[in-house]
Amino acid sequence: LSAMAAVGEAYYRYAPIATVSGAVMSADAAQVIVHLRMERRSAPGCKFLVMRARTIDPDGEYEIARIERIDQTPVETGFPPGRYDLGLWRIVPRSDGVAVIVWPLYECGGRVIWGGSVVLPIPPA
Repeated sequence: LSAMAAVGEAYYRYAPIATVSGAVMSADAAQVIVHLRMERRSAPGCKFLVMRARTIDPDGEYEIARIERIDQTPVETGFPPGRYDLGLWRIVPRSDGVAVIVWPLYECGGRVIWGGSVVLPIPPA
């Protein structure tokens, strides 16, 4: 890891490329539907890759989950700086999740950088 790459990685840890917010719209035994919003900062040379998600069980353990946009075709190219309504997303499997964590991934100068994540509690049934 070069000094410049380390500085860039540290910078984006404290000043994320994007900050995600949202709310759980519905949840059942199989899936969680969330409505996401995002604020994208200026990050020249960084390209959006994909959204990622995990469920969090009552003991605080994370489980890999799939996330897909369900209200329209997702934007593949990312977003310029600004605020965006990202729409509705399905997260599966729910398993025994009591919360979900969602974050965007970016590629910046050959390194994968996490955007700012959001933890959304799943309301009890």
